Amino acid sequence: MLPDLPILKDELFEVQMEFVRNVQNQNLGALSGCQFHPCYEGHSQSVLRATGDGETNDFERIEALIEIKCEDDLEIVFAKLSQMGTDIAAKMQANSFRMIDDTLSKLGRTIDGKGKPWTEQYLEMMSNVMIPLNEAGELDLSGMRIVAGPTLLAQADREMEELEADPIKKKAFYDRFNAILAQKKEEARALEANRKLVG
Repeated sequence: MLPDLPILKDELFEVQMEFVRNVQNQNLGALSGCQFHPCYEGHSQSVLRATGDGETNDFERIEALIEIKCEDDLEIVFAKLSQMGTDIAAKMQANSFRMIDDTLSKLGRTIDGKGKPWTEQYLEMMSNVMIPLNEAGELDLSGMRIVAGPTLLAQADREMEELEADPIKKKAFYDRFNAILAQKKEEARALEANRKLVG
């Protein structure tokens, strides 16, 4: 009878899981820069927004299954583990975007972009988001990302090229954009002032 070697098995398992986590993080796309916090207890999470309102959501199980056979060599094992990490990342992305969509729909912060030029959608989207201030009291746009499919990205590139070629349209677009940023700065300052008064 062969020895069990539980410590070695645990160490090998941890090496495999670290590999899966690395593959998963490399395949998270737009979520790759987001912070993740492990939760070791409970069955739900609560989100409290800067506005004072919030919500509680139950955790959803995300899993990916693989079968490793005794005859699998290391290359096959790590190919299967890589597929596992990729599958988990895809499920995490789908789940996260669904939760974001649900939350924004409840708050009335979604836009219908059908038939609208991308530049119009972009300005409408910017009007709907909250932008925080940095330590210098300026709008902090560093964490903003636009996540879109290839069709919309191609449309955006095409429209921005046309905009750059037309000085009148370019000025009108940037005038509206700068007006939205000025409004967002006032909203953020009011929110900060309210937070300081409450705190």
